[in-house]
Amino acid sequence: MDRLHRRSFLKSAAIFTAAAAASASWLSGCRTEDARNVDQSRIHTAFWLFYNVNNDVTFARATFRFGGPLGTLLDLRGASEVRFNDRPMPLNSSLGWHELQIAGESLEGTFSYKDANGRRRDNSARIERIAFDAAPAEIVRANSFTLAWSGAEIRANEDLEVIVSDRTGLDFERFDQTAVGSRSIVLPADKLQRVDAGAGILSMRRHHAVPPSQATDAGGEVRATFQPRDQLITLR
Repeated sequence: MDRLHRRSFLKSAAIFTAAAAASASWLSGCRTEDARNVDQSRIHTAFWLFYNVNNDVTFARATFRFGGPLGTLLDLRGASEVRFNDRPMPLNSSLGWHELQIAGESLEGTFSYKDANGRRRDNSARIERIAFDAAPAEIVRANSFTLAWSGAEIRANEDLEVIVSDRTGLDFERFDQTAVGSRSIVLPADKLQRVDAGAGILSMRRHHAVPPSQATDAGGEVRATFQPRDQLITLR
């Protein structure tokens, strides 16, 4: 992907975290429909628990779509509702998802969704911590680099995402580790060289994603993400 297209992609996805953008379940627009007007068994449910150390906020988010992950966004109204740990999650009309923001770290809990017919489904999420293990002060882009982390190895249904960017965040490359048992990730030189030299940012996110244990016929996803504090680096 050339520099222009990478910058255009980031601008279009700026309202989401990279983790959300990685899942089709979280691609959203501004227009929503009343969930009461559709077949309740055909509502695709996507739940996301995300703690970001950088702002010390936990985000509990839920997206409902008709038919599947790319279907029409739905707004829960009337008897239908969604809660996280029994706290209501109001609709963010700008993004099309229901959201609860929690001050500080809240690494586990239960999303409770009640449809318009009164049927309740409970799905739990738990976030796994991760941290940089002696993050570098600089990265020489001409050489590949192995980045290790503090925390458990990658397990089933998990992946690790690393972003290397300039300080604006508009020039970036993404690196992913999906191999079960991994405790590090290699950042190849050819991709590092696509980011301009200078002041940069190194960020990392650990994701866990599984189907809901209590799902509708349309299925869904339960995602949990931990983002440690971003590291300021110099790209040589």
